Amino acid sequence: MSATGIRDWLQKCRDANTDDKSEIIALVPVASNTRHWKDGGFGVAAGVAFLYDTRLRFLVDGKDGGKGAPMACAMIYWWSHYKRFEEIFLRYGSVVPLSHLFGRKMGIMRSPAKSVIKSVHPSQLERFRRDHAITPLITEHGLHHQAGQGT
Repeated sequence: MSATGIRDWLQKCRDANTDDKSEIIALVPVASNTRHWKDGGFGVAAGVAFLYDTRLRFLVDGKDGGKGAPMACAMIYWWSHYKRFEEIFLRYGSVVPLSHLFGRKMGIMRSPAKSVIKSVHPSQLERFRRDHAITPLITEHGLHHQAGQGT
């Protein structure tokens, strides 16, 4: 029996787009921290629409099917007509282009044994803070950085 998880379905969407040149739209749970979003959405899809109505309702035989979806949903789009996708879905939520991420490596690279974040030299942090106008901000919760108000 073949696997039918979300990751498998997103791979089928990606394959249909790449191999068959098909235009694909997939309704998926919003869980951008999951492997299926990282492998099947970011870096390979043209766009995503994060839907405002997070409790989607479905019709069954033309009638309300009952409770809405138990989770927030998004539409992931694969194909070259992103502007048309945006025009159609903008009224339903926030539409974000993803094509600028095609083929790019994103996130922390993980070793099989553990996740490792390399240390950053303080001078690199200072240069980033200066270049991006980020001002340190101390609150009752500790040190934070506030963008757009640097020196």
